[in-house]
Parts: sequence; C-alpha cells; structure tokens
Amino acid sequence: MTEHRLYKEKVKAQLEEWEAEMEKMKAQAKQEDVNMRLDQEKRLQELQLKMAKGRKRLEELESSGSDALKTLKEGMEKAMEDLRTAFKEAGSKFKKPDS
Repeated sequence: MTEHRLYKEKVKAQLEEWEAEMEKMKAQAKQEDVNMRLDQEKRLQELQLKMAKGRKRLEELESSGSDALKTLKEGMEKAMEDLRTAFKEAGSKFKKPDS
C-alpha cells in the first residue's frame, strides 16, 4: 500500500471516529436544559463546520496523485489539528461534572 493511500485511510478513519463522537454529543445535548442545550448546539455547529472542512481536504487528498501528497498533507494536518482541538474543547463541555 502506498504512503498516499495509507495516509488517506488514516485521515478517513479519524474523521469517521469524530463524526461518531459528534453524534453522541448531539444525543446528550438533547437531554440538557434549554440554556445548556443552546450552548452545546452552538459548539456542535462549530464542529460541523470544521468537519466539513476536514471532509473537503480529504476529498482533495483522494482526488490527488501521490505527487501532491506532501503539499496536501500539510494542509490536512492543520485541519486535523484544528478538529482535534475543537473536539477536546467540546468534549470537556459535554462531560457532566462528577457528583
């Protein structure tokens, strides 16, 4: 398997994992009070925008050849780091404090 294909598979798997996590957050947000839900829905919308950017980068990566991997990989790494940070921040807001 080429480096290009391995990298695409890695990115795709990470995006799918984050999408599943976002679905869990949506379900949790539906159970919260109105003010908390509005805050969480706003965070989810921000995550959805970042996920869309990540998906777009993945599409660019999938349609590119191995020659463009280095250039696209740099942009993809930036997008993935932005998503990773956003998920950490959102996840901390969705976790209920211990009793």
